[in-house]
Amino acid sequence: MLNLKDFIWLVSRNIGINRSKNQIYRLKHEKIAVTQLMKQAQRDRFQTGKLSGLVYNIRMGKYKDRLTHIKQNLPVLEAELRIRKKGLRKKSLKK
Repeated sequence: MLNLKDFIWLVSRNIGINRSKNQIYRLKHEKIAVTQLMKQAQRDRFQTGKLSGLVYNIRMGKYKDRLTHIKQNLPVLEAELRIRKKGLRKKSLKK
C-alpha cells in the first residue's frame, strides 16, 4: 500500500508524463501545419503569382524560424519523456 508521500510523487510524475506527451503531440502537428503553410506560400508565389516577393520572403522567414524552433525542442522533450518514464518504472519497481 502506498503512503501519501509516494502517492503524491506518483501522481505528479504521471501529470508530468502526460504534459510531455501533449507537448510532443502539439509540436508534431504544428510541424506538419507549418510545412503545409510553407508549401502553400511557395505555390502562391511561384505557380499562381498571388504573393509578392517581399511578402513571400517574410512568411518563409517566419515559417523557417518556427520550424527550427520545433526541430530543436522536439528531441529534447522526447528525451525528457523517456527519462521520466524510466524514472517512474525504477521508483515503482522498488516497492
